[in-house]
Formats: sequence, structure tokens, C-alpha cells
Amino acid sequence: MCHPQVAKSKFLLADGRWLFGVIDKDPTEATEGESTLERTQMGMRGGYPIFKERGHLETWSVAIHWSDDDGKSWREGEPIKGPFKWACPATWHFIERPDGEVWLPMYGCVTDEEVDSYSGSNCIIRSRDRGETWGDSTLIFRTNPPRPDDFQSEPRFTEMDIVQLPQNRLVAYSRCEYGIMGPKGWRSNEIALSSDNGETWKRAGGSLLGVSQQTGLLLPHGGIALSCRSHSWQAPGVAITYDEGRSFRYQLAGPYETIHAIMTTEKEFVVFTAVSHRSDASAGVYRWIEN
Repeated sequence: MCHPQVAKSKFLLADGRWLFGVIDKDPTEATEGESTLERTQMGMRGGYPIFKERGHLETWSVAIHWSDDDGKSWREGEPIKGPFKWACPATWHFIERPDGEVWLPMYGCVTDEEVDSYSGSNCIIRSRDRGETWGDSTLIFRTNPPRPDDFQSEPRFTEMDIVQLPQNRLVAYSRCEYGIMGPKGWRSNEIALSSDNGETWKRAGGSLLGVSQQTGLLLPHGGIALSCRSHSWQAPGVAITYDEGRSFRYQLAGPYETIHAIMTTEKEFVVFTAVSHRSDASAGVYRWIEN
């Protein structure tokens, strides 16, 4: 579940414009402690309990702010939801394309049934005027309608990042989880590829277990570093792939409660963490060392 205090996207465009996106929360929405969420155990499957969730009633949209004077003054556009009933930023940054378009990865629910059970999907929504207005959107990861032996739409796609590769190729990574639990478990990673400017996407097949809050970084030697939540500094927090995410060559330890990562030099990147009851805003620095 995204949270209004942490679901933010920030970016500096090539021409100097600052962009900032944050959840625009409906003031009439139930506050924490007044949730109508119901979670009912429906039985067992493969030795695992199966649950049905109901009562998710989020009505969030995303408000985009921009500044052309280094943050001294700001303007705000109309709240956006794209193809969703409610929407949340899916990563901590915007994506600036070579043709001048700006994209914002988002997630939310497409139908009322999905809102009820919070079976989320991912999309990109596009701006052609440097972030002032937003319109054209494309779904990337779409939750599936319930099968006869299921109790609700699954899975739930949430945090997502997109890496831009040469030759106009794009790789999208999304957190994927199943609210009903069961044999499929909790939190994995789905990967999709596009070679037509993000208009269509095809699943790549690679996967990681237990990932969330991820950022993808294009490395100078052709690889991609995928940062994700670690359970401790001794557990994996960065996965390295050299085939666009179809497989992962090795993993590195990383900090917990990650929120964003950036390249700082050609051979160095930093993974940042949030300020929360589970994290102390620490950061991890990763450097490429020649043998």
C-alpha cells in the first residue's frame, strides 16, 4: 500500500525545470483507524491458507507541481489518475525521453472490483509539455480477472521503475504480490520489455523473490542494477543483470526500506532509504572496482 507521505516523484528536466509529483488525497476518505478492510480466510490450498480481501476504498490521484526558477515558485496542474479509479506514483522519479516526452510510472486499480480488493496494475502516463498536462497512458502490468477457482483479481502490481536502454529499448520492473496468499506466496518481481516507445510491452520471464521499492539503474558496462528492499545489510539489496532482466548474474547486500537510487559517477551509484520506524535514512554506496 502506498502512503501519502512517501509516494512522491521528483525530477530535474534537461532544460532546468523541476518536477514534483505527490498523492492528492481526497479529504473525505476514511482516516487510518477507520478502515473498512475485511480479510477472510476462504480455506486451504496446497497447505497454505487462502484469503479474500475487501473494503479498500482509496480515491487518490496524483498532483504534479513544476518550477522554472530553481524552486522559488511553483505551479500545480490538474490531478491525474490515468486509466485508474485511483492512482499513486510507482517510483521516486519521472522519465525524460529523447523525443522530449516526460513519463510518470503509476499504479492503481482499473475497475471497481479491483478497488474493492486492491488488485493493482501499472501504467505510464505521458506529458508533451514538460509536465504541465498529462494524457496518453499505456498499461504495462495488468492484474488478471479472477479464475473460477480464485476469489478475486490477482496479482497486485505496485512499485515499478523503467530503465531506458540504447536502440529505444525499455525494461520495466514491477513489484508483484498476491493478496490471497497461498502457494504463489508474497512479493516477487515481474519484468517487461518494449521496443516501440512504450506503446506495447512483453513479459521477459525473469523474476526475483521478496522485492519491493525498487529502482533500476543502467550501468556503463551494459548491465542493469536493480535496487530493492533488503531484510538487513547482510541480505541482498541490489541485483545485477546483463540480459535486460531475463536472469540475474549476482546480488549485493543492501540497506532496508529503500526508496530511490541514482548514478553519481560512471562507476558509482547510491541507494537511499526512507525515514521510518524500520529505517534510519542511511544510504549504501556501490563502486565498480577494477581487478
